[in-house]
Amino acid sequence: MLVSRWSFAITVALATTLLLCPAGALAEDPASVAAEGQAIVAVVNGQPIPESRLKPVIEKADSVGAANKASAQLPRFRQKALAQVIDTELLFQAGRKLTIPDLEKRVTEEIHSLKAGYPETMKNKSDDEIADLALRQVMIREYLIKNDLLDPRVADAEVRAFYEKNKHNFASAEEMVHVRHILVLIPEDATEEQKQAARGKIEQAAKALAEGKDFDAVAKEYSEDAVAASGGDLGERKRGYMPPEFDAVAFTIEPGKPSDIIQTAFGYHIIDVVRRYPKGYIAPFEDVRDFFTTYLQKEFSRKKMADHLAMLRENATIEIHEPENPAGASAKSPK
Repeated sequence: MLVSRWSFAITVALATTLLLCPAGALAEDPASVAAEGQAIVAVVNGQPIPESRLKPVIEKADSVGAANKASAQLPRFRQKALAQVIDTELLFQAGRKLTIPDLEKRVTEEIHSLKAGYPETMKNKSDDEIADLALRQVMIREYLIKNDLLDPRVADAEVRAFYEKNKHNFASAEEMVHVRHILVLIPEDATEEQKQAARGKIEQAAKALAEGKDFDAVAKEYSEDAVAASGGDLGERKRGYMPPEFDAVAFTIEPGKPSDIIQTAFGYHIIDVVRRYPKGYIAPFEDVRDFFTTYLQKEFSRKKMADHLAMLRENATIEIHEPENPAGASAKSPK
């Protein structure tokens, strides 16, 4: 079964996916499609998929850059695009079997949303095309929600079990410090007067700290770098990331006690170590719960969607009309 991460990622991005696939009638007849001069690339449970639905996916998929379009890789991208279009059609057909309350109202709201969110794309579509597109959006989204495919839940017990099994893989490879600083810049080719002004400003910051003012507040008032608004927080840093003069202090001072004024090529600093992490440190579960939950949710979602699409394919009749396949050949999925 060809249900790749590439296919999954595009399939679940409903608005983008469906906007890439021009809308058509809810039940197109193969003969009528052929009469319009469109090649049929596949037939899914009797529903023809015209070439016009495939090309935009190939052209706009992030995986395909301009340099690849004329390369030998194009057939592979085309195969993946066809798999994605078929998966989207299967989800739509499954969604049509649902009884959706207030369907007409929801489709109308979706039409307004599409026109507001994608004005340039929508202006090239007829009212019927936009209505069909909105209907597909609503039906697929409802089906994904009903089958817990849009945002599947991961139990806290599963997250904790995964953490216990894999936490050793996240041990720090070397000593690190969570550090923040106050920086007063010294301009390149600074005059002596500019240097003295910078020195005076950092000394004012040091005085405020000595008087008991909170480091966060002092950094916001005096610091001149990009992280000043966050209290000078530089996050976790390993040796070599900052200048040698900075590291020499950051990896030796006691956490919670601001350093004396030091100078680097950037200017004058006052450093405060929030926490030191020894080599081999493993963060406790509570500190990394959100990270592992998000990671597992993505993996669980990817697998659940792949399994569900495989089931839909297994129960579908799919004919592939690509050059490498005999015309009208029957297949469960693109080979």
